[in-house]
Amino acid sequence: SNAPLLKDINFGNGCNVIKEVAGKRIGIFSLLTPETAYRSKPENTKLCEFKDVIEIAKQQVEILKNENADLIVCLSHIGVDDSSEITSVDVAQQINGIDVILDGHSHSVMNEKVNDTLIQQIGTGSKNVGKLEIEIVNGKIDINYDILSAKKIGEVYKADQEITDLYNKLSEDKRPLLERVIGRTDSKLYGGSYEGKSISRMAETNLGLLVADAMLWEANKLLSGNDEAKNLDLVVLQNGGGVRSTIDGGFITIDDVESIDTNGNSLSVKKVTPKDLYSILENGVSKLNPPKSQGDSLTGPDGRFPQVAGMRVEYDITKEPYVPGSSEGERVTKIVLLNADGSDGKVLDRLDTNTQIGFVSNDFENSAGDGYLMLKDHPVLAEGDVITNIIAAYINKLTIDGGGRFSYPFKQERLKLIKQDNLYSNYNATITVLEESAIVDTKSVKVSVDNGQPAEMTTNELGQIFINDLSSGMHNIRVEYNGKLDEVYVNEEAGIKSAIIKLEDKSQKNVKCTINIISQIPGKVCLEDKGIIDFARQSYDSLTNSERQQVSNYNELQDAERKLAGLDKPMNAVKDTPMMAVIFIFSGIVISILAVVIVKKYKAKKAGI
Repeated sequence: SNAPLLKDINFGNGCNVIKEVAGKRIGIFSLLTPETAYRSKPENTKLCEFKDVIEIAKQQVEILKNENADLIVCLSHIGVDDSSEITSVDVAQQINGIDVILDGHSHSVMNEKVNDTLIQQIGTGSKNVGKLEIEIVNGKIDINYDILSAKKIGEVYKADQEITDLYNKLSEDKRPLLERVIGRTDSKLYGGSYEGKSISRMAETNLGLLVADAMLWEANKLLSGNDEAKNLDLVVLQNGGGVRSTIDGGFITIDDVESIDTNGNSLSVKKVTPKDLYSILENGVSKLNPPKSQGDSLTGPDGRFPQVAGMRVEYDITKEPYVPGSSEGERVTKIVLLNADGSDGKVLDRLDTNTQIGFVSNDFENSAGDGYLMLKDHPVLAEGDVITNIIAAYINKLTIDGGGRFSYPFKQERLKLIKQDNLYSNYNATITVLEESAIVDTKSVKVSVDNGQPAEMTTNELGQIFINDLSSGMHNIRVEYNGKLDEVYVNEEAGIKSAIIKLEDKSQKNVKCTINIISQIPGKVCLEDKGIIDFARQSYDSLTNSERQQVSNYNELQDAERKLAGLDKPMNAVKDTPMMAVIFIFSGIVISILAVVIVKKYKAKKAGI
């Protein structure tokens, strides 16, 4: 309509507003990242025009100044990521007159002045609350600013009872579904934002690979019997921005799975050629940049970064990146199809435009989201379930197939970053050990790196242990103390050289989850319920004696096992039915003959013969 999208909504003109506060005129305008055109599904914004951010900001500041605003605040969703073409820092540097930018988009924690403009961003997931105290005296503006934890705020201020009641009601309604236990893992599954770094947006993570594997598993089922998909090799690309959490080792619930992909994306399959696939993956690694100097972290983590299955990709971020309309990219140096056992198979030819490959992704990427414009015009071969449902089913399958638990490899190098010696080197990591909330100081702990042989180490007075000379890249550090264990992730490429490991008593959680699993066993047991019954048995047997005594519904598990054992007998008897029939028939004939003989003897005796 050639008018602001928010015109006539809430404040009227859709561009700005002036609020009177304490006798002062506070001018407010907003900016939205042009990346919205592909960060959201492109079809959502196909009628929108994203104008030059700097020019629009200049216009709005001028308008608000002319309306005698005492203070100008920009509410922005621009972010400060190096991967973005325009950032809030650029806005502050290039435009005078903005007093405060309250920012979003990059999930950063930032609280600093740039060119006399305060930029504040408070992270993600409602973890923090930003606080500004603004004083204007004789035209002079003084701003005191802070970032407070949401927990701290909750301790100081009383919650609104109406909101609390509503939250509690909604939570209670959803609790039975969200608490449903679907699996159990012996390994921590890493993804999302970890130690303040978006790890699945810059490197492969085992949760990202699990999600991709789940999609491949589902796609194989979805395409079985599809003539158009016959003999197609399948590969998967799940955007790292769609892997939003880390799941601790132990029992996994629906709530855990729902935290992985909060976007509601669903499975989508298209056909591509090897040449297309190289172009797709060039986009996937286009925003990541090498460190500025040795020892620094990579820059430019981005939601388009690929988590993959069915293929192995090698890439070099020192080479020319893909830029729509100007560069096809030279970073992806090799794509190898993987065999069923995970070993390398066929190497794809970058120039091959004939071979057809089944490309599995989510409907966001396959509709040109995250800059995957090259996928836009490829027809959809098949569409499947919501990704979170697929993940839940796959985790359940891994658990049942594993006899009640599974472990997922921490590192598989499906995404192999080619490194230069002048940029990457071995590094040291510092791990702080806590038990519950207390520092484990000067104590002997067991430590293993990447599931290697445990070694005894002693924490210092700050509860720290030092892992020296780690090879460049990501590592999994496991610590065990006082019967408790946990894992942490370190990766100098992501800027994570230190981490806090919190050892907790999980006995009550284990009891609760075991009760939950047993409660899922139906009253009328059939042979298809063997998996959930075995899962419940394994979970119960893994408890300590004192924990077992707390499992209030154990008799239901025993009853289900008896019913399942009983179902096996009739099934075995059915196999012997022909033989049993012969025996019954033969017995009947013998009995009949004996009966006839007895009757004849009786009659003869009676007749005196």
